[in-house]
Amino acid sequence: MKTFYRLLVLLAIVIWPALSAIANDCSTANLINSNENFTDSQISGTLAGAGFSGAEQCSGPDGRDDVWYRFVALATKHGVRAIGSGDLSLAIEVYNACGGTQLACQPGVGSTTLVTLSGLTPGNTYYYRVYNDSADPATSEEFTTSVIHIPFVTLTANDCGTLNYTSNDIVRATNPSNTSNFTNYQFRFVELEAPFSTHVITSPNGTNPNFRLQWFPQLEYGRTYEVSVRVRAILPTFGDFGESCVIGIQTNVMSTELEAQYVNGFFGFCDWVGARGQTWEHLFGVGLCHRSRRRKS
Repeated sequence: MKTFYRLLVLLAIVIWPALSAIANDCSTANLINSNENFTDSQISGTLAGAGFSGAEQCSGPDGRDDVWYRFVALATKHGVRAIGSGDLSLAIEVYNACGGTQLACQPGVGSTTLVTLSGLTPGNTYYYRVYNDSADPATSEEFTTSVIHIPFVTLTANDCGTLNYTSNDIVRATNPSNTSNFTNYQFRFVELEAPFSTHVITSPNGTNPNFRLQWFPQLEYGRTYEVSVRVRAILPTFGDFGESCVIGIQTNVMSTELEAQYVNGFFGFCDWVGARGQTWEHLFGVGLCHRSRRRKS
């Protein structure tokens, strides 16, 4: 039994320094997966026994114990968060590579620190470290950290591939998986015929996924568009556009004119007028007087 305990002590002496040094340098940074919400990405960490990695720290007195993490970008914009326990106030530094250029330096701001990153390259690996940057050493050493990206959304499958829309029709986006701080949708229309212009329209419908095509002022009949959607959620910025699909606007727009009995007439508010070749009558005015009805057969 004594031999067994001696073996445990020996293992602790050998293994403990190795474990505490795992994330002490960017070359051994812990991998963390980005997710569409902080909870699913979150992992626990500690500064206990971490040591100072040697690279100059951008905030605080410098030389503090630090822990390194790395993540693979899934979008051009990400958020990195660290939450310290007790009196632990954590700074976050982000780099474009191990030993690379610093992209962000966010000083500790109480228990929770959040840095918003933009201009990232999906597929690239980015590195960050956390450390206590308060003037006095903290008594707490435990923390959690997480990396998020803004949820991707698309047009619904039922709305993709339709080629005979009119300006009065509605297309619909999918709902984001995380609605924290969700404020808006943006729709992008890329013309598939010359001059191949791109138009980005912020929906006036807020968080409602329905978008009426007449809200797209540059809409033209007879055109096809590649349409994609993005949302402003979680972070105070719009995310990346999701996968696109093609829609089309009908070529032949029905033409009509007033019926002869209404031409050159004088009308008051809330009088009905009819159009030739249509099955609807229209009433022009203000407020409740501006509406249409199906013509009686």
